[in-house]
Amino acid sequence: MSDANKAATRKLFEFMSGADLSQVGDVIAPNMVDHEEVPGIDNNGPEGFKRTVGFFRGAFPDLKMEVTDLIAEGEKTVAHFHITGTNKGPFMGMPATGKSVDITGVDIFGFEGGKVVDHWGYYQEAKMMHQTGHDARPVASRTLK
Repeated sequence: MSDANKAATRKLFEFMSGADLSQVGDVIAPNMVDHEEVPGIDNNGPEGFKRTVGFFRGAFPDLKMEVTDLIAEGEKTVAHFHITGTNKGPFMGMPATGKSVDITGVDIFGFEGGKVVDHWGYYQEAKMMHQTGHDARPVASRTLK
């Protein structure tokens, strides 16, 4: 099952990087719970994942997310990833700056029956805000609550 879960994890990053979203339901269970807060978005289940993709791609139309390390054990995968993109749209209530980001993060996915049922994610939000020219303090205060 680990190899299948790894393949599904890689597919999620392809979706984030611009792949056709019509097959999201093949990878994400209808009852998937996303534990990573995306402000103002219900990001649970396949439709929630599509909204999350739209949120990030709206702000960074050239968004690329590349898995740099992937570990699978049992019904979990852990992916260390690299993100690049150019801020061409509003992001978290802040205007576009046209500046590029180059950050990393970690996603943890829980699987049942070959589909994602849980997601936890962390990425370098403060570094991203600095690179786009925004003040990182609002992000830090939200994260530290």
